[in-house]
Amino acid sequence: MSVRPAAVAAALLSIGLAACVSHVRYPPEGRFLKVYRAPALEMFAYAPGTTDEVELHDARRQEHGYAIWRFSMPGSFETGQPGNRLTGTYYDSGLPGRKPLVIVLPVWGVSEYPSTMMTRAILRRSGGRMNVLRVDGRNRLMAWKDIEHSATADEFISRVSNSAKRLKHAVIDVRRLIDWAQTRGEVDNGRIGLVGFSVSAVSGTLVMQSDSRVKSGALIMGGAMIGKIVSECPGNEQSTREAVVRNLGFGVAEYERTVTALFEGLDPIDYPNRVNPGSILITDAGKDDCIPGAARDAWWEALGRPERLSFNYDHRRSFLSMTPLGFNFLRRRIYEHLEETL
Repeated sequence: MSVRPAAVAAALLSIGLAACVSHVRYPPEGRFLKVYRAPALEMFAYAPGTTDEVELHDARRQEHGYAIWRFSMPGSFETGQPGNRLTGTYYDSGLPGRKPLVIVLPVWGVSEYPSTMMTRAILRRSGGRMNVLRVDGRNRLMAWKDIEHSATADEFISRVSNSAKRLKHAVIDVRRLIDWAQTRGEVDNGRIGLVGFSVSAVSGTLVMQSDSRVKSGALIMGGAMIGKIVSECPGNEQSTREAVVRNLGFGVAEYERTVTALFEGLDPIDYPNRVNPGSILITDAGKDDCIPGAARDAWWEALGRPERLSFNYDHRRSFLSMTPLGFNFLRRRIYEHLEETL
């Protein structure tokens, strides 16, 4: 029996695509916390402003029947973003009644592909049953190049502290967005969800730990132990680390201790058992070259051992599970989780 080359190619392609979603699933172990009783976190306290701080601009187009608006509001601190503002896109389904709201956070300064594709998946799959706020993220929260060129130890500490404040206020600004969203007649205030990727999985975790209004979270390729992450991650983190060690006489261990101290109160492990693990889906990369295994496990533990999908690749390749190369597997699973919990 002859085999067509096209059939062989198709079979090999199918096997290759299936490999992009290879993962280990850890079912949820944490107990279901029925009532959120944890006291407020002073670290992320803020004085609520007026909700008219949020400006809406009609984009005058529709997608999957949604009315699309651009939003903009002043940051509560120096954000590192254009105009020192928090900006993004609000998708109002226009259907009658109150509906869940999903806030989709970006991979600040790296890629807006995950947040854009996830937003489109929600719009397409929900049929108007969910509203969406997608936050822009053109620039990084961590100002690696500024930190790398620190001339003195004091300058290094000041610049790392500034980046830590950006992370803190990114959490606060999402909470301020929730204040605004809760004034909208189309938003069900009891059904607010959040999706975060990589660095925004970390900030998204902190949002959930500090704000009981967020009832569901999908936190993708995140971790805890920030000092350990920046002390081991390649890329911008590595070039910054090597420059500081070389120019300022820091040892790697001292570098990690210094960064850990400067991010005190901004690490998910600082706030264990503050969220309902039954409301959370997390994913990580089993061969992550940026987030060490101990940091991934500590994150999972702090969240109460929710459902966890561990992909058998490094940090970047694991994101292929969100693309057509991975049959859009992770996009579907995130949406299913949001639908189940909201």
